[in-house]
Amino acid sequence: MEKIHTVNIDDIVLKLPIRSVSPRLDICLFNPFTYNSDTIEALAGKLVQKLKSIHEDISAVVVPEAKAITLGYELSKQLDLPLVVLRKTQKAYMVNESAIMYKSITSGNSSLILDGADKDFLAGKSVITIDDVHSTGATLQAMNKLLSKFNITVAKNLSIFTEGNTEHENLISLGNLPVFEKDAQILKWD
Repeated sequence: MEKIHTVNIDDIVLKLPIRSVSPRLDICLFNPFTYNSDTIEALAGKLVQKLKSIHEDISAVVVPEAKAITLGYELSKQLDLPLVVLRKTQKAYMVNESAIMYKSITSGNSSLILDGADKDFLAGKSVITIDDVHSTGATLQAMNKLLSKFNITVAKNLSIFTEGNTEHENLISLGNLPVFEKDAQILKWD
């Protein structure tokens, strides 16, 4: 029988499977692709409510490929902002793209690539970023570093969840997910 961790975010109930990411570590899997559009819309709406304190002129929503795209799309729709996707692999249509390499807890060695057209559109502007789960902070740090190279200001980073004992001073999330050692004890990040 599959282990499940139930999370309540106000009126939203999410049943997250617990999955192994290493021989000694299990995490709660939040996969936005497995939820219906009403759930994604509601989660994005809760983030929009938390964004009301931002008074900067935001020009776009930036999201890493792939699981966070549905969240980014819904957030951009509710905020009436363009969506920019940082790709994980180079695409034939890209021109003058820029990349950054990083290591993710779930993907291992990864890259994020900003297309030249998106770079030109965003240069000198403020954006918000969104990812599904903020674990070690590697993806968030890579996104911020890549964007800052082109004078793109990240007004706020968003995620549906943080994981373990992660902290980031410029992050808004809706909740925290535990991380489990194989003996099901909660593990805190060092």
